[in-house]
Amino acid sequence: VVNMNYMGDALLTTPALSALRETYPDAQIDTIVGAGAPTEVLRGNPDLNSVISREANGSMARIGELYRLLRRERYSEVIILPPLPAYAIAAALARTPSRIGQADRGMNRLLTRKMRTQAVHMADAMLDTMPVAPEARLHRRLSVALHEQDRADAAGLLAEAGMDHSRPLVAVNLGATLPQK
Repeated sequence: VVNMNYMGDALLTTPALSALRETYPDAQIDTIVGAGAPTEVLRGNPDLNSVISREANGSMARIGELYRLLRRERYSEVIILPPLPAYAIAAALARTPSRIGQADRGMNRLLTRKMRTQAVHMADAMLDTMPVAPEARLHRRLSVALHEQDRADAAGLLAEAGMDHSRPLVAVNLGATLPQK
C-alpha cells in the first residue's frame, strides 16, 4: 500500500488498512509511508506486516524509491492511496501486475483496477480505494497502536507536569502543515 506523507493523512488511512486486513487476513500487507511522524503513527498497526519508511526527499526521489522497492520486492499488487499519477507511473514501470487506485485522477491508463469514489472525507475516499467487500467498509475507526513504552513515557510527562493521569484526560492538538487544513 503506497501511503500518505503526513501524519494526519496516514492516520486517516487506518480504516482502509483495517478493511483490507479483514478481507485478506492471510495476505502480506506492507505500506510505504513518509518518514518520521507518518511512520510512527502506523508502526505496530496490527493490520500491517511491515511499515517501510520513505526516506527520499522531493517528488522525483520518492518516485525512484517507490520504483526500486516495487522492483526489488516483486509485489503482486500495489494499492496507491494518494491519487498521484507519478506513483502509478512508478508502479507501471516496475511492472507490478495489479495496480489499484482512484479512478479519474489522471491515473486511469496506468491502473489495472480503477476504484470510484464520491467521498467527501479523506478516510472514506481511502476506504473506497480498497478492493474490499462493502461490509468491510463499515468499520470506519481510526487507530494508533500504543506500546507499553509509549504509555510509560506519557505517564512520565503527565507526572512531570503535575497532572493526575488516573482521571480521564482529553487533549486537542489543532494544527496542520498546510493552511487549508
